[in-house]
Amino acid sequence: MRINSSKQTEASRKNGLKSNGPKSISGKNKIRLNALKDGLFSEEIVIESAGERLEDFEQLMKQMWNHYQPADPMEEILVTDIVDNHWRRLRVRHCETTELNSRIKTQEIRDQLERVETVEKLKTEFLGRFGDLLSPSGIDGPQWDDGVREALASTSLGMDFLINQMEYVESQVITDGYLSKDSMAKMSACGIDVFTRVNCEWWSSEGKKQFGIPETGLKEELPSTDQSEADTDQNRIRGKKLDIRKSWYGEFLRNSVRSAIASLKDRKKTLESVEEIEARTRATMIVLPPDSIDRFSRAETAYERGMYRAISALLALRGASSRGPKLPALPE
Repeated sequence: MRINSSKQTEASRKNGLKSNGPKSISGKNKIRLNALKDGLFSEEIVIESAGERLEDFEQLMKQMWNHYQPADPMEEILVTDIVDNHWRRLRVRHCETTELNSRIKTQEIRDQLERVETVEKLKTEFLGRFGDLLSPSGIDGPQWDDGVREALASTSLGMDFLINQMEYVESQVITDGYLSKDSMAKMSACGIDVFTRVNCEWWSSEGKKQFGIPETGLKEELPSTDQSEADTDQNRIRGKKLDIRKSWYGEFLRNSVRSAIASLKDRKKTLESVEEIEARTRATMIVLPPDSIDRFSRAETAYERGMYRAISALLALRGASSRGPKLPALPE
């Protein structure tokens, strides 16, 4: 523990005397609620920083005044006590609801972050294994491990990723009119059923044969030293791509890929509904800690007792007035 010297202690005292907070009335009013936690036992009637409005308090006062219609200063005091205690009891309930909603929202954000973190790890692993699938023996070799894809397909965020992969396949088919090796691998990795995948691969292969496209596909850029030859090669490639895109082969592939994407989107919608139900279920299980419950309970009980004491005193006062001695009628 550090011990200041006498000179340091004296300097600290002098510095402390230089500022003791606001001096003006307006400055003090601005900071008087700086340390306010929830205002359950605040002396302030209306706490605007907690969302309360003076207009609402005045409306409540007007309603109570019209209901009880105090006839003398003592009744006015009791009605004012009724209004104050009822207003503060409403504040307790509002604070309790706010804290509970805050805990629910915090838990939702934590769950979301946890899901995002999990999906990001799965995406990294998916892409790594997808690279292996593109190897020469990948597609024809042993079946790819479906564990990562199944984990991605169990969440709506994971389904978003798989849908994006298939949308890449769709864009490639729309551009070229046939499936590239990369696209065939993506279909396999995304879990498109074997029947659809084999059909797409067969139609793609048959389309290439029909239009004289090599199995490796057509490259847009061909090496050539002669510009006229390069232009001719480019026009030939564009012509073949246009022909296969307009053919039954290209149309079948586009429809098949779009149908596969639609199935993935349907699954995503179902998962979103399931996740929403699960989130609501978890929200109903969230409860306030014992210390918060005790604090709210003590505050509401105190204000409730004060309100009913004021009501009882007002009714007793009015009952006593009605039972009091009456003056005899004046003679006519």
